[in-house]
Amino acid sequence: MPETTHIGSLRASLNAAFPAMPETIRLLSAGRPGDRTSDRARHYIPWACFLTPPNATVNYLPPVPLTGRRPIITQRPGGQGPPRSPHMRLCYPGSMLSVLPWQADQAAAWDEFVAGHPSGHFLQAWGWGRLRERWGWRALRLAATDEDGQLVAALQLLVRRSPAGSLAYGPRGPVCWPADPSWSALRAAVRSAVPRLVVMRLEPNWPDEASTRSWLSQQGLCPAAALQPPSTLRIDLRASDEELLAAMKQKWRYNIRLAQRHGVAVRQGAAGDLDAFYSLLSETSRRDGFAIRPRDYYRAVWDELSGCARLYLAEREGALLAAILVVHFGLTATYLYGASTSVGREHMPNHLLQWQAMRWAREEGLTTYDLWGIPDAIGRAVVAGRPADELSPGRGGLWGVWGFKRGFGGIPWRSVGAWDDVVAPIPYRLGQWLTRLRQRGHQDQA
Repeated sequence: MPETTHIGSLRASLNAAFPAMPETIRLLSAGRPGDRTSDRARHYIPWACFLTPPNATVNYLPPVPLTGRRPIITQRPGGQGPPRSPHMRLCYPGSMLSVLPWQADQAAAWDEFVAGHPSGHFLQAWGWGRLRERWGWRALRLAATDEDGQLVAALQLLVRRSPAGSLAYGPRGPVCWPADPSWSALRAAVRSAVPRLVVMRLEPNWPDEASTRSWLSQQGLCPAAALQPPSTLRIDLRASDEELLAAMKQKWRYNIRLAQRHGVAVRQGAAGDLDAFYSLLSETSRRDGFAIRPRDYYRAVWDELSGCARLYLAEREGALLAAILVVHFGLTATYLYGASTSVGREHMPNHLLQWQAMRWAREEGLTTYDLWGIPDAIGRAVVAGRPADELSPGRGGLWGVWGFKRGFGGIPWRSVGAWDDVVAPIPYRLGQWLTRLRQRGHQDQA
């Protein structure tokens, strides 16, 4: 049984020891309060600390190794489970690393950190979390800070409840490096903050390397099905126009110049152009046989990624031929959505659109153009040391756009993919079984 301590006396003693931080309960021992902090303490997750009413009680469980599967739990009086306080704070001995939920009035600081981190991505941007909240998810943003209050790591999770428990998904998160001490702190904080957590699925923006996969496995995570494209094609925008064009296929250079000769003009769009963009997207969906989201979704992308979203439209003689939506975040421009009409395709508007989007991104100081999504077989082959050109083209999925994207040059890049941190194995395995059953049913219907 855990030992119960009245938090009022504990707060008084700790505030006396740490007068500069009276608002925060800091439990610096790897054992019970009052134990001497030793070097061994650095190998354990310390107590999850919350600002709680003076009459609350805290239940202290034995220390848990950083690689352990269970978090430290702080309970309300009566054992009603972890409090959902916005002031939750995990504190680490020695380093004074803290983890706490990030509040809406600090959204700008969040985005500044994520955009500036080498593993940052627009899917971890504050606006992307707001966007997904419009469509049934709850955004949970946890930040790790050092003793000076500076952000050192971040994780935005999209949380959704199911009958079996809560599911948490971190697209392109966490924003830190593998083996960073903040990783264990973020992981423990998630388990304390999300009620009835079944699994946390992460898709870090880390390169696919054997050492990274090994480290994730050692942490107890298991590979999972990716929700975002693991493989993509990246173009280095630090090159000159001549160098960028030289890296393209000859036919692509020809098509760009042909579009210019035929009078195709590219302009930057505004919110008033979103309806025309959606009409093009609907036509493209019907023609090429892929699903799209409702009209309001793309308007929400524009609204929530305000300042980051760019809409580019290719027109000829007043007629709209093609359009793309590109996200500028950090030093990367990501080609997210594209559409075109069946009329006027001989004027090659799509080639000119991509070329102009690259040039405008470079003018804004960005250094990478991400063509966002290529067949994963290409990325896996490159990671294994095989040239992409050696692969025989497949059918379906992203193979349909691979031929178009590869013509612009660039280097295939693959992330480490999706990994599940399983908290409740039985509901997790049941969910996997039901998913396979549904997939088999769809195949039988086809």
